[in-house]
Amino acid sequence: MLHPNVDTAIGQIRSIQSRREISLHLVVTGGSGYIGQRFVEIAINAGHEVTCVGRNAPTSLIGNINYINWDFSFPLSRNIFCDKSVDVVVHLGHDWKAGQANVIASQTLLDATRQARIPRFIFASSILARNDAGNQYGRLKKKIEECCDKHGEIIARIGLVYGGPLNATWGKLNKIVKAFRVLPTIGQKHLVYPIHLDDVAAALLQLATSSSQTQKRLMVLAHTSGITFGSFLTDISYILHKKKLILLPFPLSLILMSVKLPLLFRLPPIVDPERILGLAKMHPTALPVDLSHWGLSFRGLRRGLWGEPSSDFHQRLVQEATIMLNYVGGPQTRPSSIKTYCNFVKRSKTPWPILKLPTYLLCAAAFRCFEPVGSSRTSKQKEFKRRLLAAALISRHHSESSTERQKRCGTLQTIILVLVQTTIEVALLPIRAVLGRFLV
Repeated sequence: MLHPNVDTAIGQIRSIQSRREISLHLVVTGGSGYIGQRFVEIAINAGHEVTCVGRNAPTSLIGNINYINWDFSFPLSRNIFCDKSVDVVVHLGHDWKAGQANVIASQTLLDATRQARIPRFIFASSILARNDAGNQYGRLKKKIEECCDKHGEIIARIGLVYGGPLNATWGKLNKIVKAFRVLPTIGQKHLVYPIHLDDVAAALLQLATSSSQTQKRLMVLAHTSGITFGSFLTDISYILHKKKLILLPFPLSLILMSVKLPLLFRLPPIVDPERILGLAKMHPTALPVDLSHWGLSFRGLRRGLWGEPSSDFHQRLVQEATIMLNYVGGPQTRPSSIKTYCNFVKRSKTPWPILKLPTYLLCAAAFRCFEPVGSSRTSKQKEFKRRLLAAALISRHHSESSTERQKRCGTLQTIILVLVQTTIEVALLPIRAVLGRFLV
């Protein structure tokens, strides 16, 4: 009988392998954009074939990726998909400068999808889409939604996306929060519904590839618990940049004037005024609901920010991974092993570092003195042993096999090494019994 954690890991691997056996052909617009790049990446990793349609090719044409050049300002043949075996069309593309051409292009894409009898069409809309939206972006999204009125055409209204590359609205907000300690803001008491970039991409792929049919034409992809826009900004400042942000309410007209000021000198605006208007008048028309029946669950804002590379929590987690892997597998720890360990922790119920002691004291030799002995009494000790087991499995998976090590070291050297390690473990038992309680 294997350890329960090992059984769970094997079950997850088998589940992934069974899903990869069903390979679909996905057509994606906006595959080079903020959400599109991550969506294409996970779709390829899941074993699907992807055809990107848009002005810009994906950053790297690897795996099962094809590319069709198409600008929204040019017509698209209704028969473009008829000679291709396409299973799903995922419409992520949007041109902020094209205006009404977005609606025309989306209708053309819909016509081509219907002409080829493609069973599923997913349109990535916005949680702010409505006819009287505060900016043109929200109004255009609503018009495109009204075109999706046939069976199999799903509208995915997406919340405020954060995380990942510093692009789109997320990139602008992050840079502004990093640059200022006192920030003039608008709409700081308005509720927003955040969703991490990875969760958006995973949810869209789930909607695209799920074999179950939904009677709901409209899906809202966002965390069910809304937070104020002010809290959203202060959490970014504190978790990612380690500083307390002071927000000052400011009139919308003055902020728009400052944003448009570079235009007087024929320079591009620092922030698109459309994005400012969207943040100023955030009134969702449909609120997020539980989508667990679709296998979708979205992490909260703080948990998502903890996993960002610039987060202090992430840096501490990388240090914890290095310590754990060095302890169980030796000093030659691979970066891929550290990444695997961090991803394992981030997906757990406690996605944060648990080691208490300063990391400079926790070299492999010192760590050996602090490892708890005996049965795990507290939840933290149980979590520590679970992570130690995970580190051992990861280290074993990424390192050379025991047979190769024995051939390299020799049988006699291996026996001597085991005897030395056993002697050290027995000698350290009294010390570990005392110091182990201070580790977590």
